[in-house]
Amino acid sequence: MQILPPVKTILVLAANPKGTSQLRLDEEVREIREGLKRSEHRGSFELKSRWAARPVDMQRAILEEKPQIVHFSGLGKSLFFYWISNGIYVKRVVLCKYC
Repeated sequence: MQILPPVKTILVLAANPKGTSQLRLDEEVREIREGLKRSEHRGSFELKSRWAARPVDMQRAILEEKPQIVHFSGLGKSLFFYWISNGIYVKRVVLCKYC
């Protein structure tokens, strides 16, 4: 009997801020979804997404979904990372050179 690994949640947080060029975020997520479907380990991942995600939406989505993998799509000058470390809520801002 084969023991299957636990399913890992991939959370895609996408935003196309006003005043920026139109991104094809839906196509990017579709490519990720299709790649997972073709993968040998397709049953090991669950893809969830949040659209037009503001920082507060990102925080809520991460706390609600508890993903193992987070993929950020969009334009901006910085990314905010939120996580729980040993029961302590942590917030980090990372400047994004190529965002």
